[in-house]
Amino acid sequence: MNKKQNNPSRTVQIVLDTVAQKLSLKGRSINSDPEIIFHPLISLIKGLSDHHNSFTCDVNLEYFNSSSAKCILQLLKTKHHFTDKNFFSTINWYYEEDDDDSKDFGIDLKEILKVPINLLSVP
Repeated sequence: MNKKQNNPSRTVQIVLDTVAQKLSLKGRSINSDPEIIFHPLISLIKGLSDHHNSFTCDVNLEYFNSSSAKCILQLLKTKHHFTDKNFFSTINWYYEEDDDDSKDFGIDLKEILKVPINLLSVP
């Protein structure tokens, strides 16, 4: 088994609170195959769309690789089962104030997804 794959410092921390209708992604996402984590999460979110109107998503990643960026985009593009609307009604994108790449990715997400994305700088 690849020890790097199981290293928690390489894997995004995911907290899904169905009562508060909130998804939180924190830490780092630098797995060599982030689909192992994100595809089951996307399937779970699609299932939740049968019973919940929408969720807020907080994304506070100090670092993510390009493979993770693709998975994050797929996750945030999740649609309601019965409507054409995005499941995430609000996305809070946190970026370190000196991290232009993360800020730019948040801006790109805003343009691609056409949903409210709050770009929030953190020290």
